Amino acid sequence: LGELMRDCNSVMYSDSEAAEIKLKYIELNQDTITLSDDEDIISGSVNITEKSETRINEVWMHFNQRDAAKNITDSGNVRDIVISLDTDASSEDEYGDRRIKKIYSRYITNTTHATDIASRTIKRYRDGTKQITLSAYTSKTVNIGDIINIKHWRFIDENGLERLLRA
Repeated sequence: LGELMRDCNSVMYSDSEAAEIKLKYIELNQDTITLSDDEDIISGSVNITEKSETRINEVWMHFNQRDAAKNITDSGNVRDIVISLDTDASSEDEYGDRRIKKIYSRYITNTTHATDIASRTIKRYRDGTKQITLSAYTSKTVNIGDIINIKHWRFIDENGLERLLRA
């Protein structure tokens, strides 16, 4: 299931009301709800934990499996590889190291899709992930499995301007 979620850009979650496990496709430009510290987030409730160990600046996407009866990680059992790099992130000006993620896919057979997965993985994990907990009081409807944007004074870009964090 993890491979399918990664390769199909989706999330899996438990819906206790429907007593189902659901798989939901994440559209790149889907409408999202924004929770902001101005209107929705209870003051002082935001806790952010940086997960720098999840940082990635290089992805090697192995795909187009030759023999489904063999292990996909066996040497020579994939026809193609796409390598995606973020040279800025690995430079001495930023993190100064290489963090490589090797992905093996049984389901991907074309370069376009493999390149999309590799570049999307770098964008998502370039600076590592964050675990965010917060309390909100809002009239907005947020359902399990929804993608939301969080606007908070602690999320700024390199120019000091506020940026939305997608969660």
